[in-house]
Amino acid sequence: MKKGIAALLTVLLLTGCGAAGAAGGGSLTEEDASGAETAIQSETLTAENGCANLALTLPEGWEGAAANTPKDGGMDACRIEFWPADAPELRLTLCAYPDGIGLCGTGVTIEEVAFEGGQTATLYTEQIGDDFWLCLIYGNTPGVYAVEFTGARTLLEQYEQPLAAILGSAVLGEGFLRQSEAEEIASDAFAADYEEVCGRFDMNTGVWTVTFLTSDATEVGSLCVGPDGKLCSVGNEADTQLCGLPRAGRAGDYPAALMVEDTVYLLSQDTVPAEVGQDAIIGYTVSYTDTFPEKNGETNFSRTAELPIAQTESGVAVCYEGAWRLCTPQRGA
Repeated sequence: MKKGIAALLTVLLLTGCGAAGAAGGGSLTEEDASGAETAIQSETLTAENGCANLALTLPEGWEGAAANTPKDGGMDACRIEFWPADAPELRLTLCAYPDGIGLCGTGVTIEEVAFEGGQTATLYTEQIGDDFWLCLIYGNTPGVYAVEFTGARTLLEQYEQPLAAILGSAVLGEGFLRQSEAEEIASDAFAADYEEVCGRFDMNTGVWTVTFLTSDATEVGSLCVGPDGKLCSVGNEADTQLCGLPRAGRAGDYPAALMVEDTVYLLSQDTVPAEVGQDAIIGYTVSYTDTFPEKNGETNFSRTAELPIAQTESGVAVCYEGAWRLCTPQRGA
């Protein structure tokens, strides 16, 4: 297969053609025959749904349409379609995918690309019969954002320069933590040993779940990072910023708690200042409730069974989210 669009597009992206314009309009630049840069009029389209948002700047001569709802039968949350006015058959789509996007690597050419503004992406291309398929997945974004196209390779080659500028103009997940930021916050707070870290963004709540793994991909634990950059409890609606998508409500506003030896303890953010040995463990969590614990070993903050519970010099503690968290008896218990 000849290099074609994949290599040429990569070169254009690496040279940093174009920059994002202001919302509602702006300017991009292109080179004329003499090599001089000339400003061209542009328009910025935006789409938003829940905690997914995207913006794309189109130069003069290009058209587009934004949708704040998923396509019928589609897996996207919102999207922007765009095309040259004189070649509407060259139609590309930028989508936000709440559940990620699955790709088969067989026969696919994969290249890493970078934009002048620091944004990175992975470019996937493949010739399928008479059609050329392209998928550009942006990196370090809050959630998965991708541009896709299926059609004639010759059309892409004809419009490479403005297309590279358009792709470089994308603004994705504005107002939310980047993946690297969420992983850094969680890593600083995680107490257990780990080899790898993986963050996943929830486009419904705006919350990152950062999972810590061993070298063989065994999960060590996880931490949740909210839109404000602070740790929050997994599954606790009171600790997350909801962004407008339907969510199931809790039965009541209960603080995080567990029952140990017939006493209800409230989970605190404080950790045990000393190492907790195996001889200090007095039991394990056994069940979950969405109200208040009513039996020994029951919690309302984690569905994970067999979290160790220990009696330490500082008081009762539970090993939760990679750290020994102190628990205080409920008043009046």
